[in-house]
Amino acid sequence: MPIDYSKLPWNFEAFRSFISFEVLQQAASVLCLYDKQYFFENNYILEKFEEDLSKRTGVEWLPKRNIDSDILFNTEGNLFRNKARVFSSFYLI
Repeated sequence: MPIDYSKLPWNFEAFRSFISFEVLQQAASVLCLYDKQYFFENNYILEKFEEDLSKRTGVEWLPKRNIDSDILFNTEGNLFRNKARVFSSFYLI
């Protein structure tokens, strides 16, 4: 019988550098700057958002990956798949 991973609790400990009050406060301020902007329709907006988020919070939000330069992967999903739980779990979005 396969394991249903959807029922496993989210591992907050793995995201501990993202859940201090100071980091969350700054992350929320960056979200406010981009209110009503569509990240997935404009790569420039997404890249600027990621840059501002890292600068204001002092935390690198994009995951570090060791990949071959010939492999293209969807960068727009990295931040939101990897760290969006921080925003939603603390009701920032």
